[in-house]
Amino acid sequence: DAVRAHVEGRLGLQLAIGRVEVAPFSLSARVTDVAITTPDAAPLVSFGELGVDLSAASLWRRSLVIARAELIAPRIDATLSADRRLNLLALLPPADTARPPDSPGDDALPAIDLAEFVVSAGAASFEDRGREPALRVELRPIEFTLRDFSTRRDTGNRYRLQARAVSGESLQWQGSFDLQPFAARGEFSLAGVTASTVQRYAGELLPFDVTDGRLRLTAGYEVVARQQGGVDVRASVERLDAANLAFKERVAGIPGAGGPTAAAAEDPAVRISGLALRGARVDLGEQRVDLGRVGVQGLQV
Repeated sequence: DAVRAHVEGRLGLQLAIGRVEVAPFSLSARVTDVAITTPDAAPLVSFGELGVDLSAASLWRRSLVIARAELIAPRIDATLSADRRLNLLALLPPADTARPPDSPGDDALPAIDLAEFVVSAGAASFEDRGREPALRVELRPIEFTLRDFSTRRDTGNRYRLQARAVSGESLQWQGSFDLQPFAARGEFSLAGVTASTVQRYAGELLPFDVTDGRLRLTAGYEVVARQQGGVDVRASVERLDAANLAFKERVAGIPGAGGPTAAAAEDPAVRISGLALRGARVDLGEQRVDLGRVGVQGLQV
């Protein structure tokens, strides 16, 4: 009832819940077929099943200890409207319902220990209706694992994410993070990125058209919060490989609602049969970029 009152009363959204099962003796709970939609039934977030198994260690460790949590078939449907409004912001409480300034508050994080959190058969979609034609991205399946999570200091919080786009691109991402103070580090790789994907997502930002090629990227990052404020951000590109790249000159531009549209020369202005980047480094704090080693094969201009 409290969840429904929050979702439907405070947020003005619709909530559907299939079944709730609680087993007090085994300290477990299951919730199935949950969906949150807008008042006109447009989907926002949903999942098939959420299972939580608590540990009896909560009694003596003075924290909420979760032995395992599993989220099955979650889905996120994100939409950016033509007037640049993100539908998922509807899940946030309205500003006028925030905690009153004179009310007591505790900014300390609650004590929570989570041994394992697993997400399986996930899916996510994003649609930008401000572009012409509308840009749509679909990721499925999404698999995510978080182990040894804790809101306490120096715990590691190791995670691993795998996702695949319906167009064939794949993402592998793993790392760890700390909450107090905040720090995150990890590595990720992208494979199977095609020219059509680059053109579809970033074409409006480029002064040329990417007409051919395939990319593969392996990179790492580190983000550390400073005690005096701000963050240090460092990133590395261990390897970037591209094959059969082709770029066409954009010979005319006509601004439009969905960004510039242009005619392109029939033949590619630039072709590169092979491009390799190794050991690039970026340090935002020092405002420094080191390209490492760059190799180009079969350059035709």
